[in-house]
Amino acid sequence: MTSLSRRSSMWRRIVGLGITAVTFAAVACKDQVVAPSFAIGDNGRPVKTCFDAKATPVTFGAPWPLTTATGPEPAGVTSADGINMVPWEINQSCGVRVGSRKGERAESEAGRPLGSPLAVLVRDDRSDAATSTTVTQELIAAGVDALVLGGASGTGPSAARVAVASNIPLGAMRSAADNMSGCTAAELADPTVTKSPTPVYAAGSCWNNHGLVFRTTATGKS
Repeated sequence: MTSLSRRSSMWRRIVGLGITAVTFAAVACKDQVVAPSFAIGDNGRPVKTCFDAKATPVTFGAPWPLTTATGPEPAGVTSADGINMVPWEINQSCGVRVGSRKGERAESEAGRPLGSPLAVLVRDDRSDAATSTTVTQELIAAGVDALVLGGASGTGPSAARVAVASNIPLGAMRSAADNMSGCTAAELADPTVTKSPTPVYAAGSCWNNHGLVFRTTATGKS
């Protein structure tokens, strides 16, 4: 399990890869790993570039609304189909780079850190808050490094609460629930504001999520 500081560093990098695109999150199997890329070196011979296919995958968990109590959830099914391209695309290049200091990761011939494979585990949250909580707990127990939430405001706060309690970063793609907004820097510095350990939206209170929750609705991106 990565440390919180390492997770946060990794999260900032990966957010740039996918959270800002609607299609980020989730496919499949941890054992889906592509072969390393090759390039022609100065001596005319092929050399490995920047991807270590044998490295432990960086795994994202994805609580996703694939069904409801009455049947399939069309928007969730469609978005889950669309995101299958993301790990394939990232793993065709340099994968996910975790850490940049010398000795922290295996390095390529050029001295750059080698990327790790990206894998995503999708689990159906049935568009239900209680199921979302259970599924998120199961994904964390399975050892995911971060979470991407496909559901909307009905399931967002419950999944986010579990993630923050476990020091796991979570990106919310659709959830715009006000109580997920988290404390601002000004609110954290204000002794008159109550810092809640759980999602809350009320005058004089804010949710101290320790910067672990990212909402695309808060950035104007989706």
